[in-house]
Amino acid sequence: MAHAVRVEFDPRPFRNSHGCAPRGRGSWAFALAERPAEVMFSPGSMLKREAEAWARAKVRAMDIPAGVAVVSVLVLP
Repeated sequence: MAHAVRVEFDPRPFRNSHGCAPRGRGSWAFALAERPAEVMFSPGSMLKREAEAWARAKVRAMDIPAGVAVVSVLVLP
């Protein structure tokens, strides 16, 4: 059974690449900080808040170990 997990988004990879904070509409890419090679792409063009909600649901559906309370997700360029 899944347990409650908090999902935090880290915009540093995006900011380092683009020179500004992520915002607006576009195609978004996310990866778990612990597994950066496994990239999740948003399904089509979405607002940033919509894409984060989509990614949060995907992460919560994953099999996260019981001892993990917070999952860090990278916002990729």
